[in-house]
Amino acid sequence: MTSCKFYDCKLKYKILAFFLLIFTGLYADQSDRVNLSAALSCLQNSSKLFTEEKWKDALFEAQLGEVYDPKTADFLYIQAICSLKLNYPNEDILQKADAACADGMIWRLYDINAGRLLAAQVNARMLKYGEALKLINLLPFDSAESDYVRADALYGLGRHEEAKTLISEALDRWAFNPSFAKLFFLRERGKKVSFFGKKLAEHIISRLYAWQDEDPSLLLLASPFETRSEDNIRRLKLYRGMYLPFSESHDINGLYNRSYSTLLCLRYGIIDEQTAVNEFLSAKVYYFNPILKEYILTQAMYESHLVELLRLVVNTKLRNEFKTFLSAYEGLMVDDENGDLIIDSQIYYKNGRPWCAEFDPLQTGYPEYTVECNFGIPLVIHGKKHSYSVSYDSYPAVKNFIKDGKRYTMRPLDLNWAPIELKELNLKLYGMHQKDQAFFSLKADKNIRSIHEGTLVYSSAFSEENTPYIDGGIKKIFFDKGIPIKAEVTVSGELYSQTNYRNGLPVFEHTDKNGDGYFETKTEYDANGILNRIYIDLNKNKLYEYSEYYEKNGTVTKTWDSNEDGVSEIKYVQYENGDAQTEWIHPKFNKIIQVNYKEGKPYQLLDGKENVILIPSDKGKLFWLNRNPVEIEKINEKIVEIFNQTSLPIVSYVFSINNIEVFAVRSGGFVFAEIVNE
Repeated sequence: MTSCKFYDCKLKYKILAFFLLIFTGLYADQSDRVNLSAALSCLQNSSKLFTEEKWKDALFEAQLGEVYDPKTADFLYIQAICSLKLNYPNEDILQKADAACADGMIWRLYDINAGRLLAAQVNARMLKYGEALKLINLLPFDSAESDYVRADALYGLGRHEEAKTLISEALDRWAFNPSFAKLFFLRERGKKVSFFGKKLAEHIISRLYAWQDEDPSLLLLASPFETRSEDNIRRLKLYRGMYLPFSESHDINGLYNRSYSTLLCLRYGIIDEQTAVNEFLSAKVYYFNPILKEYILTQAMYESHLVELLRLVVNTKLRNEFKTFLSAYEGLMVDDENGDLIIDSQIYYKNGRPWCAEFDPLQTGYPEYTVECNFGIPLVIHGKKHSYSVSYDSYPAVKNFIKDGKRYTMRPLDLNWAPIELKELNLKLYGMHQKDQAFFSLKADKNIRSIHEGTLVYSSAFSEENTPYIDGGIKKIFFDKGIPIKAEVTVSGELYSQTNYRNGLPVFEHTDKNGDGYFETKTEYDANGILNRIYIDLNKNKLYEYSEYYEKNGTVTKTWDSNEDGVSEIKYVQYENGDAQTEWIHPKFNKIIQVNYKEGKPYQLLDGKENVILIPSDKGKLFWLNRNPVEIEKINEKIVEIFNQTSLPIVSYVFSINNIEVFAVRSGGFVFAEIVNE
């Protein structure tokens, strides 16, 4: 047997080397050849490491190979299957597997059918049975793995008789594969067994000896289907004596079998109640706590097993000990609602009450709800991948809802949302007068709907979010039954702007951009809430030097009135088609200078009716009219310095340097300067 395995392994590497040599010659270009060579080296390494079951190392090599050649499907496939072995989230695994099977991907070592089979397996794990069945139907041949997924999907779709028929056939077709027996036991337990189901169970039980070494859990799972007590006891003793290391494993995936074995052995009298309780309460697992953000070794139990154990334990002293234990319980309780041995809820307790919990009903690997509790009562609920967070005043009354960086604060007791229910476990430990001492679990409501944004706004007193246009700015909008009535922006607690609304639409906005306490900028909106005018008062005398006017046809007019006499010295008009025109009044000759823009650049300057020469400078967007000054570099630097004092798009200045008087205008993103005293 060993030599056969060695020969198979050797043959695989020979085939791999052969293909690598072929693929290396596919590209002529030297740079492509280098990347392909590096990619194929990674493929060889990752495949070898995968064969050696070095999952993390194989995953790393596959990720590195994908960088060299993103079109090679094998890298995504190896990443997906290694992630499955490492118990990474199913959702991420499926994403990789689907990407590997996408059109245009190139398979070099494996093939697309391997990718489709893997995608089908993960779909079934995520309860997406229809998708799993579609993928299985695309495969050109049957295998034990494909038959298993098909049977699992048929069960999931409610086609139980078809599933049992397939299992019956697979037991003969794949005689030494224990997975079909296990699937039957898991899917049929707790159900009313049909005549065919009974015969199939007997057939499986008669063959347990062939599978028990490979999967000892079958000795436990067969118990509900075995009609002869002596055979049940014999198998349970066998399991307990040969396969049950109570103290050696802290793997959460092995918790079910250890716990279930204790229950069955107690039920059939193999162990006494004291032993069962001791074993049940001694189970510990490593668990990643989502609040502490670390792995901890903690006591753990299955919820269903706790309920069952307390139905079997009748000793009053032990039941009282259980009361004391549960009242101060600090540890983990898990549940597997659909019985597929994939944990879908984890609740961590402190002082006998839930402290935090995770619920993953779709088994994606990313909990739909992560719950923080205060003595068992939900205090904060986080959505999948922390896509949103809900905090509560008094559950289920929502206090805050945060999503996409926006925080909604509710009016008191206005919005109730209860996706999680605190439910007393039926342990039969507490009387009617002891309900406050009872042991509780948390359950996710499958029928609850997510909160719609319209519902949030309607119940909100205000919303808050960071502003993209100013660092440290926070915009706060106040609502009256979903209708905005006021908005304000603050920076470091200081008021930056305030907007008034009418009928839910903005009317006026006042802004203090320089933080001096004076609102120098006024913005007006039309009856439809569309921007209409902007005014700026720079010297705080209630007169506006700068203004912008937005017309309905898309034209924008910007004006500058430095002496505040109501007559603008500069006017810039930008048309809907992108062309623009600016005009200003010459300060010495009182004539109109006009500049025309095409595609954002000035191309024509008119002095009355004459064309004026535009002379570009070394400062890029600075032009001189008619002629340059003698000391141009020093004057250009002065112009840049002066215009950097304000961000206004149109503005003019008159200044002198070395007895040269200069008039300069900024408009349309350019500065136009002229000597006016020579």
